[in-house]
Formats: sequence, structure tokens, C-alpha cells
Amino acid sequence: MRHRLGRFASDFKETHVIVARIERETGARVPVIGGYSLDSFFRKAALRDVLDGITHVYQALLQEADKRGRYPSDAYTLRQAAREWRDFVARVLAEEHTTYEVDSDCNVRYAVDEAYALNRKATLNGLDAARWASVKGEFERAFDAMDGTEQDTNAAIRAIAAAVVEACGKIVIGNGASRFGSSEIQKYLSPLVRAMYASDNVAADASQQIVGSLSDWTNATHQYRHGQGVGVEVTAPVSLAVQMLTSGAAFIRWMIEIDTARQPA
Repeated sequence: MRHRLGRFASDFKETHVIVARIERETGARVPVIGGYSLDSFFRKAALRDVLDGITHVYQALLQEADKRGRYPSDAYTLRQAAREWRDFVARVLAEEHTTYEVDSDCNVRYAVDEAYALNRKATLNGLDAARWASVKGEFERAFDAMDGTEQDTNAAIRAIAAAVVEACGKIVIGNGASRFGSSEIQKYLSPLVRAMYASDNVAADASQQIVGSLSDWTNATHQYRHGQGVGVEVTAPVSLAVQMLTSGAAFIRWMIEIDTARQPA
């Protein structure tokens, strides 16, 4: 991966612009070998700087394109170069079977599988409305904590739990409860869901099982929020954090559906 990225980046003519941004934003130094060497940087830099560097190459090219707005052909060429870089990086990350992917803005993200990525995207799309802004903020923090080389699994679990609590307690239920745990889920959410599926006894009964799983999920997140001993913090395994985030995202989408169903026609 490193050699392929370095070889591609070394062909850019805007080396000084790219290097300036990488060094300014990451604090890393780009080696000088008869001139700045992006090839050497991508081959030898710390992985976190390489991943950040991927994004900064893209952003530097777009920034330079904006500066050359008076010269449409130059600006177009730079934007095209940025897109080609992004698409090349995406292909390399996939072909090299890494655990990373890039989004449309060339930000590097942690990739588990296609389902994980689609789950993340689908939930974010559902949180676009202003009423879900606080939920969206916590949700993005949860998945961001898993991106990069230094994954903070506990922070990810805390943030996804906060997002679900916000969706359940402060927005969907609207009961003003300062605390929203398993008992509140059973007290406030269970009857609301049963009423939603009142015309379908099978769906009503099945929905109660899902409410029960949400209650259990909430209790599980407490182990990494405030369930550990004083001065002791056990780090959640990555696989468990992924499961917590995936389940939490599904619960949030369900809360959005419930909230939509409750709105006046």
C-alpha cells in the first residue's frame, strides 16, 4: 500500500503545496531527497501520518484549484487530479485488504465490511433533519472514535449510548427524564411501541422483544460508561465495539421510524 501511494503522489507537480499542508496539519516532516519526497513520506512515515496525509493531499489539490479560479483550465486539472487521487487510494485500500476506506471527501475511515459502512451511512442520512442534530453529533463521534490508527473503543461505546439515549429519552419520548436507562425504556417506550403496532398482534409482541433487547443493550453499554471500578478502566475489544455501534445505529433508525409515525399526517 505505502509504495503504491508514494509512487502515485510523487508525480504531482504541486509538491510544495501538498508538503506545506501535510507538515502544517500533522506535524510530520516530509523527507528531503534532492527535493521534497512524497514517495519517501508515504513509505516511511508513521501510519497515522500516512492516513492523514491521504486526506491532506486531496485537500491541498482542491485548495490550490480554488486559488486558481481565474484560470478555469488549471482549476479543472487540479480538481480532476484530486478525484483521481481519491479514487486511486480507494482502490489501493480495497485491493490491499486493509481495514480502511475513504469517503467522498477522501477522509480515511475504519472499515469492517460493507454492512458496517452501509449501516453508518443509512443512519446518518436519517439524522439529517435539524431535530436530530444532537443525536447526529453523538453518532458521528461514536464512529469517528473507531477511525484512524488509535481506536478509542470505550469512547465509541459511550458516544453511541449517548446517541441512543438522546433519541429515546429527549426527542422521541420527550418525557424530560434526565436519566434514561433500561427501566425508563420499559416504562415509556414499551407502551408507545405496542400502540404503534396495535393493529398487528404479532408485530406488537415482536416489538416488545426488540424493546427488551434495547434494554439489555443499554445495560451492556453501562459496563464501559460507568460500570467499572474507581481508577480502573478496561478497554472494550474492537469486535465488541463494532457490535455495539452496529446495534446502536439500528436502534436509532427505529426511533426515527417511531417518531415519524407519531407525527400528524
